[in-house]
Amino acid sequence: MTIPRQFAEHSGAGKEYAHRVSLVNKAARKLVTKVLGWTGALTIFLDGFSTVGYRRDRFYKEILENSDVKDDSESTFIIYIKLAESAGRNQSYELELDYLKKAVAIKRSDVVANYRLGLSFEAMGQGAEAIAAYTAAQDDPLIDHNHLGQFIRLQVERVQADGPRQRGSCEGLSRMSW
Repeated sequence: MTIPRQFAEHSGAGKEYAHRVSLVNKAARKLVTKVLGWTGALTIFLDGFSTVGYRRDRFYKEILENSDVKDDSESTFIIYIKLAESAGRNQSYELELDYLKKAVAIKRSDVVANYRLGLSFEAMGQGAEAIAAYTAAQDDPLIDHNHLGQFIRLQVERVQADGPRQRGSCEGLSRMSW
């Protein structure tokens, strides 16, 4: 998962957000290995170097259909986050938004899911929805430091004052794995 460049000026917030993202990625690797074995995990890892990631998407959807995962909200949440990440890499922004909404329906105050949902709403020009998502991100009880909460509050204030920030014309380049 890419760490948004907005965090560059707010190193404390960026570190905490990066830590939370790393926890999601670690849980995803563990889940993939459990359900698909090491060959599936390796395929998803290698597919991560591609911006398209068709195999990755197919494997994540297969994991989502697994009976153990269907019954475990945490695992389902993790897979929706990874599917949203993949959809964003593929510039399928409506699909990314759909997966993030499903993730937030499972964990209503998760900072990673809500912050990314806010970014997605903003990119689609939906300022009010972005503000609601950012506000929900602030409610995550696991935010360790005030830096991250303060940074998210600044995003709310920015959207209220300036309106939503649109995606750049070369957005896909920022998501490429080199």
